[in-house]
Amino acid sequence: MLEIEPNTDIANWLVTKGFDVPDALGLIVTYTCPLSCQSCGVNSGPKRTERMTREEILHYIDQAATFPTIKIIAFTGGEPFLLYDDLLVAIERARGYGLMTRIITAAKWATSYEVAYEMLDKLVKVGLDEINYSYDDYHARFVTIDQIKFAYEAAKALGLRIGFAVTVDLASQVTPKTLAVALGITQEQLNQGNQVYMVNHPLVPVGRGRSVPERRLMYAEDMIAGESGKYRGGCPIARLEPSVRPGGGLQACCSVGGSKDDYLVMGNLLENSLEKVLTDGNDDLMLTWISREGPYAIADYVRSKDPTVPLRDRYVNLCHLCHEINHNSQALAVIRENAQEIAARLSIRRTLQVADKRNPHPLKVMGPAPQLDN
Repeated sequence: MLEIEPNTDIANWLVTKGFDVPDALGLIVTYTCPLSCQSCGVNSGPKRTERMTREEILHYIDQAATFPTIKIIAFTGGEPFLLYDDLLVAIERARGYGLMTRIITAAKWATSYEVAYEMLDKLVKVGLDEINYSYDDYHARFVTIDQIKFAYEAAKALGLRIGFAVTVDLASQVTPKTLAVALGITQEQLNQGNQVYMVNHPLVPVGRGRSVPERRLMYAEDMIAGESGKYRGGCPIARLEPSVRPGGGLQACCSVGGSKDDYLVMGNLLENSLEKVLTDGNDDLMLTWISREGPYAIADYVRSKDPTVPLRDRYVNLCHLCHEINHNSQALAVIRENAQEIAARLSIRRTLQVADKRNPHPLKVMGPAPQLDN
């Protein structure tokens, strides 16, 4: 194990303040990708050149090791395997700190079982724990099912935990079910979830995804305006699973819009420490609102202040709604005009949430919540 002392004081301080503390750190090591999927919200592709240097990747891992709540480093892109030699060094560094590691990849590099096994074997030997494959109708235009089979079989033989991320719409031919059948994965294996699992995500119409016809979008029924459902409430990811983008910006989540979503950036890890950036990010009005009450509550608030703000009646998921609000100039104007009222509202909510963590009857300890001035 490498010698570095986790700073438990800052993590504990953030928790007692009701702040969000991360349990994972994503590293978007490059926006370059051999694929140009129509579904890609971050616009990765062969013409993108932004990437992290090896020194920067190691710096971020060193920073993560100082924060005791972070247990996993996830390498994503673009295509992380384009930085294969850097991955070997980075995963070994993370393993030295006792951190788990995961790679998210499209597996175009898996040109045969032998190639896939050799590449994954080297990664496993330096400490890789999990590999996630992205495959769906959009990826299938660039990657064959045989390549996915090679990558899957090699990972299984090496004992890696394997995940599949499938982007779906109403016209999808590739779904978790059809992919499982093609790979010979049984329902029992998926139910156990010990070595292999699958998740599906609706296509979000941002980035190149905007070019997907409206008729194909898979809207969540309980996102319809005026109805309550699982999408109401605070975002379950914001600030809990932040990601570093090329250039050092630490964004609150993986971000469906990539480098276009500057509102998600809490600070820069090439300029400040992780603990400072996370502390500053927990004081950010918009990020706190997203985390505490969620995009749906923000949309309701904006509509209550100005019904003329052009917002859709439904969205494919929280990420879609969050992106739309933060790229809507009229919505942002409403938020700026009412910033003080929103800040007071969030401060009250934070106080009550902290009490919930300490005592099952927070109002008996904290007293009744104060009322906002009319």
